[in-house]
Order: sequence, then structure tokens, then C-alpha cells
Amino acid sequence: MKCRVFNLSLFLVTFMIPVYAQQVAVGKIGFAKGSNAAQQPNAAPRLLGKDAEVYQGDNIQTSDESFVIVEFTDGSKVTVRPNSNFKIEQFDNASKNAKFTVYEGGVRESTGEFD
Repeated sequence: MKCRVFNLSLFLVTFMIPVYAQQVAVGKIGFAKGSNAAQQPNAAPRLLGKDAEVYQGDNIQTSDESFVIVEFTDGSKVTVRPNSNFKIEQFDNASKNAKFTVYEGGVRESTGEFD
């Protein structure tokens, strides 16, 4: 019985890794205030705090009196304001392409290496 439980645990740890763990981070949270979350398509939301990694495809949501500052790998920053819904559609340092969508609320950005 112990052997079966161990094998099942090993299988789950090996093959049930979350999707975002396989991706390369495109940035991190430089500052967070209040209740904030990020979610990949078809994945559970995860809470965002200082130094949490963000990934291409993340949908970042903030609540009342909450905000986050996303610091991207190229040095650019995006402040996601309270009650906002912001998605990192594409971020690629190599081709210097970035595409973001604001579904609700507002953001403020400052550029890094992307012009």
C-alpha cells in the first residue's frame, strides 16, 4: 500500500506541475498593496505580493484600494490601478514586442528598453 501511495505521489508531483511553472517569467511584482491576483487561462488564480513572478498570459486583477507595480525584465513598469483587469498578452525581449490589454480600470506605464 505504501508503495502505491508513493508512486501516485511521485506521478502527481512530476506530471501535474502548474502551467505557469513551465513558463519563463516576464517580470515580477515590485510593489503590492491590498488584494491582488493573477490567473493563467484554465488555471487557478494566485495571489500577488512583492517579488511574485508574472508570466506572459497572466490576467492581473486588483480590488478596491489595491494596486500592483509590475516590473518587467526590460526595466519597464506598469502600475495596475485599483479595480482593474489587465492582461499581459505578449512580452518578448528578443523581438522587443509587448502587447497588453486593459479590460477594466486603468494602468500607468513607463518604458524600459522597448521604444
